[in-house]
Amino acid sequence: MVATMLSLLIALVVGAVAFAALCWCAREGFRTGDRPDDAPVRAALRSSGQPGEERPVAVVAVRNPGATPVLAAVAVRRALLPDRLSGAVTIAVPRRTARRAYRPGGFPTVGVVAAGQYAELSAPVPVAMPRYLVMVLVGQAGGRLRVHRLRIGAAAVDAGWRGHGTTDVLGLTGWARD
Repeated sequence: MVATMLSLLIALVVGAVAFAALCWCAREGFRTGDRPDDAPVRAALRSSGQPGEERPVAVVAVRNPGATPVLAAVAVRRALLPDRLSGAVTIAVPRRTARRAYRPGGFPTVGVVAAGQYAELSAPVPVAMPRYLVMVLVGQAGGRLRVHRLRIGAAAVDAGWRGHGTTDVLGLTGWARD
């Protein structure tokens, strides 16, 4: 009788913990999930165009489908994890946005994207590396901050770039009108 009661109690506790974990995951998914006014981000590497400069430049395109302007900050760092262990793109919505990692001093390029427009921001690469982590902060209406982490390999320099005199990165001409 005690064994039956104990197994029933264990099953109830495990069920309650599983239900609480499911509710927490659902709440986090709704908080960090995509919204219609979220600004999508794309990135590419291109050569700097300067003679004697071996380091590429990261070009980030931010499209703002919303009715209010967004603030975008771009930084390029060395990607620590190999491609096999990390995804190509991660997007997060942090709870605490006053942390040191999100302060403007750590981002060499900051720009404003007008409502309904798209903009290309260039960020310098500190040193030549095999893999880069392009970190883009997008501050949106209502205090929502989205952190985009895009991983790009150094072999992708000028891949998809249609010329240094054009304003089209990764074929974004149609993307800007979508």
